[in-house]
Formats: sequence, C-alpha cells, structure tokens
Amino acid sequence: MAALLADILKQKSHKSNSRVDQNVQSVYGGHLMPMLPTPPVHTAVSRTGQGIMTVGVMIGLIVVGLAAVRLRRRWSAWTAVLIPLSTLIAGSMMPMPDAVSNMWYFRPGQMTLWTTYGVSLPLWTYFSYTAFYGGFGLAFWWFVERGATRAQLVRAMGVMWVFAMATEIVGIQLDTYTYYGEQPFRVAGFPIWVSVYNVAICSSIGIASARLRRWLPTKELIAPSLFLAPALIVVGLVGTAFPMLQVTHTPDPATASLYLASLASLTLAATMIYFATRFVPTGGLLAIDEPGRPSRTRDASKADLRSS
Repeated sequence: MAALLADILKQKSHKSNSRVDQNVQSVYGGHLMPMLPTPPVHTAVSRTGQGIMTVGVMIGLIVVGLAAVRLRRRWSAWTAVLIPLSTLIAGSMMPMPDAVSNMWYFRPGQMTLWTTYGVSLPLWTYFSYTAFYGGFGLAFWWFVERGATRAQLVRAMGVMWVFAMATEIVGIQLDTYTYYGEQPFRVAGFPIWVSVYNVAICSSIGIASARLRRWLPTKELIAPSLFLAPALIVVGLVGTAFPMLQVTHTPDPATASLYLASLASLTLAATMIYFATRFVPTGGLLAIDEPGRPSRTRDASKADLRSS
C-alpha cells in the first residue's frame, strides 16, 4: 500500500514538474525572449573600419605612454604612470559593461582578442581603455596639478564630452560596432547620454589621482592608484547607468520609460561630476611645479580642502 502511494505521488510530482517546465518554456521561449533586443550577429565588420580603429587606438596608446613617461620625469610623480597602468588593468572588465549596455562588436571578419559574456572583443577594444580613459584621466590629472580652477575643469569636461561623442560616432559609422535595441537620445546611431558618464569617469580619475598624490607617500600610493581607475570605471559604467541598463533589459520597454531612465542615469553621472569637482578648490590647487607646493602630507591636503 505504501509503495503504491509513493508511486502515485511520484507520478503527480512528475506531471507537476512537466507543467512547470512547459510554462517556463512558454514564457521564456515564446513570449519574453522575442521582446528582448538581440544583437546583429550576422553583420560583418568593415575591414577598413577595423583597420582605422586599430591604428587610431594604437597611436593613442603610444601618445598616452609617452606623455606619462615625460610627466613622470618632469614632476617626479609616479601618478603619471600609474593612471594609464590602472586603466590597462581595467580593460579586462570591458566585456561586462559592454554586454549589459547592448554594445555589439560586429563578429564576421573581426580580429578577435577574446570572447566572453557572449561578446567578442576585437584587438583594438582592450587598449582603447588606456587610450581613452587613461588618456583623458591623465589629461585631467595634468590640468588639476597645473592649478586649474573649478570653472576651467568644467569647461574641459564640456570639450571632452564633444570629443567623446565624435569618436563614438566615427566608430559606429565605420561599421565596427553598434548599440542595439531601443536607445534614447541617438545621434548618428550613438546614444549621446553615454558620453556623460565617460566624462564623469575621466574627470574623477584625474581629480582623485591628484588628491591621492597629496595624501600618500609614493610607496603607499601605488596600490590605491592601480585600484582607482577600475573602481571609478565600474561606478561610472554601472553605478550611474543602472537605471537605463535595467530598463533596456526589460521586455518591450515603453518609450517614456527609456527616456526617463536615461535622464535618471544622466542625473547620477552629473552628480558624480559634481562631487568630483568639490575636491578641487574654486581657485584650483597649488600647482605641482609652483614654489612652496604642498608636500605629500595629510596636513597639506586638509589645507587644500579648507581653501575650497
């Protein structure tokens, strides 16, 4: 009797699990998945465009490296080298934000470096983190160390925003990658709100690096500086963009939701920029090559903050 009862319960459980499996397949296979954006997996990359992007990134990488070495020798500041090195480390994280941002590098004909999270990365993309984030992070650090005022930094951010939009539009028009799915505020295929959090990342790297140089002696500076860029890149790409990222991965999102989410992400990126600029006094920090410049002590850093 007990064996018969156990057999009946087992059959009911099997039928119940089968119904659950059918429902899951119905939801994910028949309804949900078709409403989520899918990448253009069969679109081939432009060989010419890929060559231009590869050469352009490599030239940028060389320029950043030479500038870093020159500033290191000129100011005896290891920060100049640590900024591009930290962004080189951060490049290994690239597939994750690209995947959630619906950014797609065209595969057929691609010179692939590696594939993960369903994203195939061409050779030039890994080094683009150092050429872009490292280059602009170094530029903002140089600007802050030269005594730039807060207003001058804000104007520099505006210039960078325009440049960042232009480079992305060029990359898209060269048929090397695209942003697929519903993306608000598109210009020539590029959602221009993306460049705002890139400005937030680069300016924060430069300003925070200048502060760390004043707070810490050289031996204690290396580890935090190498961690700084990866951390700020995650904050910028995910921490400020998460409202938009969540909505773009919602089945069949409403247009109003997309625009509201992008505005929320823009607000978070602007907030990140605002707090970064608060670490620079209105009249700027004492220039690194100015006589009587502050030493790498906490007292000097506190004096800078009191002047803001």
